[in-house]
Amino acid sequence: MPTDQKLTIFTAPGCDNCEEVKDALKNGKLEIEGADVKLADVEVVDLSSDAGYHYMDDLGISQVPAAYYGDKRCDLLVDDATKRVTVSCQGQDAKDEEEAG
Repeated sequence: MPTDQKLTIFTAPGCDNCEEVKDALKNGKLEIEGADVKLADVEVVDLSSDAGYHYMDDLGISQVPAAYYGDKRCDLLVDDATKRVTVSCQGQDAKDEEEAG
């Protein structure tokens, strides 16, 4: 079933892993599990931007790269050998994680 939620990947300047994730997205080597999103619909937000700063504050992002599908925090797995990145969005909502922590 299609959804209006989007996958947002947060990055920061000087972050090598962030560059790997952006390269994987650009080269079609980003796989998304647990979210109904096409690669063309993935948004990359730099946390050093004004918009990124507000996301960081609202979502409590403390490390990058980070990915969210709506309010759900996703895992990012980088395969150094193949340069493929898997985004797995099958965890808890960010708000549920805050309450549990």
